[in-house]
Amino acid sequence: MNITGVEKAEIFPLNPPSDGYSFKKGFPIIQFQIANQDKYLNASSVRLNGKFKLQKPGGGQPTNLSGGDPSSNGIALNSRVGIPSCIQQITLATQSNQTLEVVRGYGRYLASVVPTTHSQSDMDSVLTQGNPASASRGFVGAHSVNNEVSFSIPLRTGLLNSGQPIPLGNNGLRGMLINLELAPDSHVISGYSTFDETGVETKQLFSPIATGAFYELSELSMTYDLLIPDESGRQMMSSPATGQFVYNSISQLYGVLNSSDQTQNYNLGTSNTLSVFHSFIPTTFINNYSQDGFSTGRLANSNGGQFDADAVVKRVSYIRGGTRFPLDYSLEVEEEALQARPQTQLETKFMDAIKPLSSANHSLISLQTQNSVPDKIGFEQTPTPEKSATLADPKPVFGCGVNFDPLTRVGVDFKNTNYGIRIESGLDGASPNSIFTYVVAKNTLTYSPNGIMVST
Repeated sequence: MNITGVEKAEIFPLNPPSDGYSFKKGFPIIQFQIANQDKYLNASSVRLNGKFKLQKPGGGQPTNLSGGDPSSNGIALNSRVGIPSCIQQITLATQSNQTLEVVRGYGRYLASVVPTTHSQSDMDSVLTQGNPASASRGFVGAHSVNNEVSFSIPLRTGLLNSGQPIPLGNNGLRGMLINLELAPDSHVISGYSTFDETGVETKQLFSPIATGAFYELSELSMTYDLLIPDESGRQMMSSPATGQFVYNSISQLYGVLNSSDQTQNYNLGTSNTLSVFHSFIPTTFINNYSQDGFSTGRLANSNGGQFDADAVVKRVSYIRGGTRFPLDYSLEVEEEALQARPQTQLETKFMDAIKPLSSANHSLISLQTQNSVPDKIGFEQTPTPEKSATLADPKPVFGCGVNFDPLTRVGVDFKNTNYGIRIESGLDGASPNSIFTYVVAKNTLTYSPNGIMVST
């Protein structure tokens, strides 16, 4: 079978509202349907397009400046995630409602993945073409959403980024349903920060917070490329037959850390588990207008309710069935943390869980983001202050994670065996921190005249 052409396609939501999609206005669900047809979907080409608008309390659009009216300033998105932070959950299914993949906590997933795999230049240039709210500095992203903006963003699920065409005919998925669930306004919207030459942070936050700001999506569509097979290929796809293909899937689990030595155990239920990674946020920061719900900071203790005291991570162990795996040792990182140095063992394993280090070539992670070191060293080893206004915000991209199978990429069986992570830290027992766990695994989809089955 050969591909004889490429067809550009655009579809519109099945459930269009009269006045845009908005969590506040009661339209948080967006549904798209890709029809059953004798063609292949180029999954990596799928884009969600539309217009995005922020509304300040009382109506009207914000005026995000370094100062100004507090009722109109400080109404922004997390600039490292941007407009995709509006999407809380993505569900992919066949037209017969056979679930293919469900990605929960999509915005927080991107909060770790995007800065880990994109450099400052990427975030300030390439990404802004489709995601205008993207930026390496919060105030730049905040200024971008002072007006209604158009966007065109990819959907970074495992299936849509597996790098293989998806058959849409009777000999395949027989069409696809894409369901998007929007996140609450209080989770998506927060203020932003500016930093002076010494790295001191000033938060810009709208007031009064209680009146609430909200976002709205309108004129939505979905575009993608269809690969057209030759005559023999179309005949093969038109009649039901048996076949299968393998794709990656992303799933999310949630937990809470609150003690200085705590083990989180999870039943992953996946046979070919490629990697697992975790991000952290104080629990009270979730669904809170006054806090960034997509921050990826370190574990923190409450200091008068502010959670601005780092709870140093001392030791981390990854466990399979009660035994350390795939590392047969614990990651000892306390000394580096106490000396404000990079926790290299922890950070490299975390990055490897998101993208294999052997192929990593772009990242926002640096001494500036992780350790607030905006200096460069000359030939005389004398620190020279950088111009802070040109650097990425000194906010960490922190997390824990491990790549289970970096060599063969087949994965490890956790179908009937628990996965665990033991974290020893400086948590004081009165400061709950949420832990978001993301699992990357291989699924096998089998289709036949009798239907479709997904094996995890």
